[in-house]
Amino acid sequence: MSIKVPTRLKELKAHQVTREARLLDALTKAKMAEQKGDDGRRKRKPNSFLARYVVASLRGADTIRLADGYSAKSYNRSRQVLGLLNHVFVKYPVPLFLYRSMLSRFGLELVFGEAADDNNGSKFTHPENRFREWFVTVAQGGSFAKAAKDVFTKKEAHYFLLAPPLNTIAQNILWARARAAGLPPAGCDFLVERLAAHDLARIGDRLPDLLRVYEQAWPQMGVYDRDEITDFVRAAVLDPEFSFKGRTFGSLIKLSHDWHRIMYFGKIREYRSLAGQVPPLGERAEGIRRASDRADQQPDARRRGQEAAPLRVYLHVVLPAGGLPDRLGSLVPGWRRIGPSRRDEPVDSSDSAWS
Repeated sequence: MSIKVPTRLKELKAHQVTREARLLDALTKAKMAEQKGDDGRRKRKPNSFLARYVVASLRGADTIRLADGYSAKSYNRSRQVLGLLNHVFVKYPVPLFLYRSMLSRFGLELVFGEAADDNNGSKFTHPENRFREWFVTVAQGGSFAKAAKDVFTKKEAHYFLLAPPLNTIAQNILWARARAAGLPPAGCDFLVERLAAHDLARIGDRLPDLLRVYEQAWPQMGVYDRDEITDFVRAAVLDPEFSFKGRTFGSLIKLSHDWHRIMYFGKIREYRSLAGQVPPLGERAEGIRRASDRADQQPDARRRGQEAAPLRVYLHVVLPAGGLPDRLGSLVPGWRRIGPSRRDEPVDSSDSAWS
């Protein structure tokens, strides 16, 4: 009786089947391990894992329920985190934007899809965490007007809790103040969109007067008026002496038109240059874009291996009829009024306006 010896092809085929079976088994085990681990996407996470997304203590004095009693019902991780906060802290409904104060940087990115401002140097906390007391007060039925009395009037506190849910807390502070000043919701949204945090810092205690002007002028403002006036306001507040007291829609739009005409419609009549220094490119003085290259102006000096002398630019600009109004002089970068006998005085780059 003869014994059949497997051919080389059959041996290779059997070896391939065995290898594929082992590979499939390894992949199945790896998938099961992933689902059991912290990185599984469709997994209800334990509270110990969800705690990394929360900055508040889950065992502190502000809790009303034990965290151990929470069991996630959703596979969505952001909902699991919000559910944990609701279980531990919340008795009454809370505006969505206030949850930002209770989330860590990781939680803020998970729930709202955005990174926190990195101005406090922490990898875990972020600036909005300072409003945690507001969250707890609202969540547990306390008086929000009393808790926020250092920031809001009672009317502003009322509108703050009605503010848009996807804004930041800082944006909704402005929204509430604008709404309490009498602006419609569309006007509040406009200011929140157009005035950044650094603009508000420059406005400072002039904000109530500014909101009064917007409240009075909003019904008269067209779409382009709103954009132009707000651009002017952002430039005007660079001058700490500029005031909005007593301003009306008519006076503000006149200032805005003058400022835009000077900044964007000046015309160059001549360039002259002497030793000095050119301000950084991209700066504007009296509506002029100055693009001067030191090497291009003095090629001989460069070829001789000498350092080219810096430049000082003399400008003669055609201004609107009547010249630059005194009330706008401080709002135009690099402006210095020059008398008839000094028309060729240079724009001095050492002025603080260039910095």
